[in-house]
Amino acid sequence: MSTSASNIFDRVARDIFILTTSKDPISPSQPPLVFVEDVASSVDNQVGLSANLLAEAVLERLLLPDPGAFVVPFTNKVSPETVQVKLVSYLFESWQRLQAYNVKISPEEKSEVESIIVRNVATGLLQNELHPTQNIPLQILWLLCEQTFEECITFMTSLAKYILNEDAEAGLESSMNLVLNNLFHEVAKSNITSPNFTNLLRATLVIIKCNPICAKLVIQHKLGELTRGNSWNGTLLGKLLSLSFVPSTIGQDNEVFRDVVREPSLMASREGMVRQSTQSLVDGLHGIFEALLRSSPDNRKLCLNWLWGCVEANNSRAKIMSTYVAEDQLDLLNTISDGFALNLEFLVLRLCEPFCTVPSNSQENTFNNKILTIDPTFCAVESGPFCRAKWFEETCLMPVDTDAKGNKIKRVHSKNFNFITECFFLAQKVIEIASKPCRSRLSRLIHEASRIEQISLIESLASEARERARHGLERIAAHIMCYKVLLADPYYIDLSSKLHSAAAHWVVQVLLDETPYSEDRSSFAPGMHRKVVFPLPGEEFDTIRPARTMQYVPEAVVSNMESFITMGPQNHPEALERTWLTWPILTMVVALMGSPCRVRNPHLRGGLGQVLESLLPWQKGEDEMLMERRIFNHPEVSKYQRERLFTEHPYRLQIAEAIVSVYVGIEVTGQDHFEQKFQYRTPLYVVLDHIWKIDDYVEKFKEMASHAEANMESVNPPVFLRFSNLLINDSVFLLDEAITQMATLREKQAEKDSGAWETLPDAQRHEQNRNLEMIGRIARYYNVMSVETIGTLQQLTKHIDSLFCHLTMVDRLAAMLNYFLHRLTGPKSKELKVSNMKECGFEPGNLVIEISKIYINLHHSEEFCAAISRDGRSYNSDLFPRAEHILSRVGAGNLLSDIKLIAQKVAKHAIQQSCEDELLAGAPDEFLDPITAALMIDPVILPSSGVSIDRSVIARHLLSDQTDPFNRSPLTMEQLKPNTELRQKIQDWVAMKRGNLAQHNAGNE
Repeated sequence: MSTSASNIFDRVARDIFILTTSKDPISPSQPPLVFVEDVASSVDNQVGLSANLLAEAVLERLLLPDPGAFVVPFTNKVSPETVQVKLVSYLFESWQRLQAYNVKISPEEKSEVESIIVRNVATGLLQNELHPTQNIPLQILWLLCEQTFEECITFMTSLAKYILNEDAEAGLESSMNLVLNNLFHEVAKSNITSPNFTNLLRATLVIIKCNPICAKLVIQHKLGELTRGNSWNGTLLGKLLSLSFVPSTIGQDNEVFRDVVREPSLMASREGMVRQSTQSLVDGLHGIFEALLRSSPDNRKLCLNWLWGCVEANNSRAKIMSTYVAEDQLDLLNTISDGFALNLEFLVLRLCEPFCTVPSNSQENTFNNKILTIDPTFCAVESGPFCRAKWFEETCLMPVDTDAKGNKIKRVHSKNFNFITECFFLAQKVIEIASKPCRSRLSRLIHEASRIEQISLIESLASEARERARHGLERIAAHIMCYKVLLADPYYIDLSSKLHSAAAHWVVQVLLDETPYSEDRSSFAPGMHRKVVFPLPGEEFDTIRPARTMQYVPEAVVSNMESFITMGPQNHPEALERTWLTWPILTMVVALMGSPCRVRNPHLRGGLGQVLESLLPWQKGEDEMLMERRIFNHPEVSKYQRERLFTEHPYRLQIAEAIVSVYVGIEVTGQDHFEQKFQYRTPLYVVLDHIWKIDDYVEKFKEMASHAEANMESVNPPVFLRFSNLLINDSVFLLDEAITQMATLREKQAEKDSGAWETLPDAQRHEQNRNLEMIGRIARYYNVMSVETIGTLQQLTKHIDSLFCHLTMVDRLAAMLNYFLHRLTGPKSKELKVSNMKECGFEPGNLVIEISKIYINLHHSEEFCAAISRDGRSYNSDLFPRAEHILSRVGAGNLLSDIKLIAQKVAKHAIQQSCEDELLAGAPDEFLDPITAALMIDPVILPSSGVSIDRSVIARHLLSDQTDPFNRSPLTMEQLKPNTELRQKIQDWVAMKRGNLAQHNAGNE
């Protein structure tokens, strides 16, 4: 070694390592240095330190128990760096000084010095017995938490490289696992409010970036055998994902929001703190997982395996029952917590962001072309590395094709899938186990809070029980606030909006892909953008065939979007003002709702009706929503873009066809499903009420009605004809049930008011009161639904009349209107009065107004007026005068003149009908319709049962049920055989009766 080189190492010893081999200062200005006595005895003062001696000197310095005792020259003013005891801190500070060293030093010499530093850190890490009083792995961890990110990356990269060269992969794994064990314990002790949680995230990221092997160790740390969903909490990555403001179970107190319940003014600051901390956490998690995915191809596979494994192990969270588990039994699910799940969703949404919708003020070209590379056949893979979370078992929008024996035909699929495809479907699964059940849990908590509040208001409740109720209410209210803040986080909403917008565009593009699905295709991704044109492919020229591409699209993609949008009005209305979200979604909604050949599940199509309602500019219960937003200090949101959506969207008029199609499609039989059917139809009524006010939609409905009227006897009845018929059926059922329930409620209230229940035992009296409340709730349900249905029928008849006056429908409609007008205004109407009519939603005056408007809408039709008079069940000369009396009382005097005119017209027809009935009385039984017992006009023969029935009667029946009413065999209009012989007999008999009457009248003259 040259003299110059030795002088360099002497200077390095002093300047970098703050040590010396000389007891005497080299100059009066020399700062205090640590004297290494043993090495000093081996140094030739003429030659100075060599690299090897410098290494020995550093090691001796590291082994000194009290460096302060060896400082020369001795002084009480020694810098902390000079006497630093912690091995890692001392060596890292030396490394920092070396990086900033401005004395001339060759690259080789600098590398030798750096090797001394790194070697000693590695030795201390691998041979901890050399420094028994120091926890070297923990020191490395705190170094990574406290020092600058770039310096830590460079330092740890050098350390990992050195260990790998000296001790191979096994040495690096054993040493870094020691650091990771300390990291795991520190994270386990922390929470999201801890000041150092972001530092721990940064430390994790440094370890990942320093070497691919270290990244692999992070993924696999404490992975082991994970037998249950919540076992993933025990991994390092799981511990990081578990950091959340949501307690692990609802039974625990939420300390962050507990005091906000008592002091609402704290809400704004607390909400800001929660969102800022959550975003910091998610930013850190995203950096970690992105680094893991980029660290190496093998690590990408391992990281995806970790994510998919976690999702599959916790799939039970997606089940409906998980949202209804009692709060003290949530742990029994053995799944990750809500906080873990929401963080996981936030993370995966961040991973999806690069290929999702690009926000834009323009409705066109907001999608990202990368979305077109997502391959839908990913969900058909049944084995191999791409068989993830049992996607192949999931229900798709259309059922899989079957062979002649009814067995499912195995779907073709691609052999390989890109990362975008995996990430997209991973996000859909994560949403199913995260935000969807959390939204359901939030709804349940709100319901539970309402129940407890009602209990606390019971006057007879003991003070102790009242206090317990108050504490329970505070605890639940704190949880509600926490869920609302997290689920309405602006950044989360932004990411979710981008994904669902992209998903909507992708679903439509898959639907439009008509290229053959054969095994020759290397990829089944849409690949290119196709313009949407109605009618869609496969439905041109009134031919309809199932969309086979929909056999690959899981229902979850659509139901996840439904969950997000339907919570929008209450939770994140500002998102619904984003055209780049709502325009693609409306396109998808009308494309899927419009035909069961695109979505087979009627419940899913019904859910799309709820999406339509959520996109409306104004919502039911909006006043309450606005009040809540003010409590949370949220500004009111504009409705301008939502108004434009229904007036400017290029496919907006398809909403009319979609609503009619779904209304008919969700028709089911059996009482078990009846309430669910109306749950889906309710939002359709709301949407109809909105679009009836827009001229373009009115013209569209008129066009559909004209087509229906022109094809009344087609093989497949036009969907609008079936819609109109079902609307009448629903009106009959709902109004009848509403009236029945109100009569029952009045009877029960009379029993209670009479004091008859006071003598009953307590248990029976409570049971009677519960029954009374239940009847009231049922009555309210039917009252509200009947008003909605009659209101829709009134709007329909206002613009479309000839269809409802057609022979097929007019008698049934007139009989319905007569019956309910009679029931609401006749002598028995008093039986419907109860003590709390408004609470029950029963407003007979408004019902009379709506029914009267329907009469007025159709009164110009002579056939309609004649049908009113033909109704022998409810029509009499007092019907309309009683209605006039009610209309006067409820302030609807503007309708009186029209009702009087109708009464006069119907009275004339009634006289004619009376003469006709008298004339045709005593008709032979074979001339009478077997269902209505009325004289047949156009008898036809049913092919399977052989029964003769009037054409208009069977036509009306087939609108609801396409079977023979006498033996349930399948039946269509084209199968009907005209009974010309019977028709001629009837016509001859009627002619004879009229001839006899004419002769009788002539004789009297």
